[in-house]
Parts: sequence; C-alpha cells; structure tokens
Amino acid sequence: MKILDVFSSTYKSSNAIPWYTRETFLYRIMNKAFRQQNIELMFLFVFFIQDLSQQVKFEYENLKLLNLKTPIISLYRGQLMSKDEIEKFTSGSGGCLRNNCFFSTSRQRNLQRVLFEILADIRLPCRYFADITHLSYFPHESEILFTIGTEFRKEEVKYNQDEDLWIVSLELRNDYDQHDSREFEITPAKFTISNCLNICTDWDFCVMSSTDSISFIFDGLIGVYPTYEQWILAAQYHSLANCNIDWEGRNVSLVLSY
Repeated sequence: MKILDVFSSTYKSSNAIPWYTRETFLYRIMNKAFRQQNIELMFLFVFFIQDLSQQVKFEYENLKLLNLKTPIISLYRGQLMSKDEIEKFTSGSGGCLRNNCFFSTSRQRNLQRVLFEILADIRLPCRYFADITHLSYFPHESEILFTIGTEFRKEEVKYNQDEDLWIVSLELRNDYDQHDSREFEITPAKFTISNCLNICTDWDFCVMSSTDSISFIFDGLIGVYPTYEQWILAAQYHSLANCNIDWEGRNVSLVLSY
C-alpha cells in the first residue's frame, strides 16, 4: 500500500516513464491487461497509457534528432520462450510481428535463451519508440521503449551453438501506408481508443462476450472520450452484431437491428 500512496501523491504526466520502468504494480498489471485483452482493466490505466504514449512520442523526436547521421540503430531483447513458441518462429523467414503491449529493448547485447536482434531505421514512418535511458528507474539498462502496435518484419531465425541460444532477427517495419498518412500524427486519445476498438471488434472477443458486457465497455469508452462518440458507437454496433449473430439457427434478424 505504501507504493500506492507514493504514486497517488507524487504522480504527474511528465514522470510516466520513470513510473513505468519501476518494478511496481503499474508495469505488471498494465501489460497483463494488454496481453489478456482485458478492456475493463485497461480503463483503470487509461490516463497512464495516454501519458506514457505522449512522453514516448516526445522522446521519439529527440531520438531522431540525435541520430541524424546514424539513423539505423541495433537493439536487443532477451526472453525465455517455450519450445512451441520457438518452433513458431523457426517456421520460415518473413512475416510480420506486432507487439500487443509496450515493448522494451536495450542497446546492450546480453546473452539470453532467445535473443531478438532488431534493426530500427528512425527514418521510417512508424509508431513511436524512444530512448528512455535518462528517464528510466534503471538507467544502466540503456532502454529503448516501443509503443503498442509497432510492427516488425521477421528476417531470420537461427540457433547459435557457441552462445547456446536462438537469435531472431527483426527489422522495424513501415506500418503506415498512404491511406494512413493523414493519421500519422495520431493523438494519445486516438491511439488508446484505436487499441481498445481493435480488441473489442475482434470476432473471438465478440462471440465470447455478452451484450451487457460489450455495452458496458463501450459506454465506458464514450464516457472517457465523448468527443469520439460517433466513432466508438460505430464499433459498438459492429461488436454487438458479431455477439448476437446465430449462424447455426440462421437467425440474422437481431444482427440487422444494429
């Protein structure tokens, strides 16, 4: 409870990154909410997600300025993975990966069972990422933080016998096409709403949810973001239609009511 008291009395939007990098409830619960696609839990952290995204965006501009002469940087992320997860990565090169939570990497190459080697070209139009070393609670880690939804292209997966680990080579991908260019300067609010709506309109999410739970989630979104009510309502009707469709009974009357 002590850390909660400290957070409630000292937190401000400008120190979102230091709080995120501390070993506290924030990092664990927030990323758990994203991994489990727990929208109701995300609501508890919507203010923090916006602050963190905004701060990463600001630091992203600094990163580009500092790397004008060396725009391609090498980053690393080590993690333990199951055999099944590794086999999925070894099933051929190519294909794209997208992180579903904030994604932390380092400029330091330390040995792990699985090592992700990432080439990031800061000239590409992509989602924000930033060097947060000077703001991190653990500055010795040389940490680079990617925002949610960043896309990477899988280039190669190989096993290094000398180091006894798998190496997954990724490249940061241009995930904005011409159609998206108008939305490139996305606001923290749009960013958060977009992530929530992507989850809430997913087919699996809809068929496993009740009408009441879907309505509760979307009513909550409208309450937090009334300016975007029409956008959110459109997604709500889509989700309710998916939730209520009866393929076996071929009853589409309720779906058409939305």
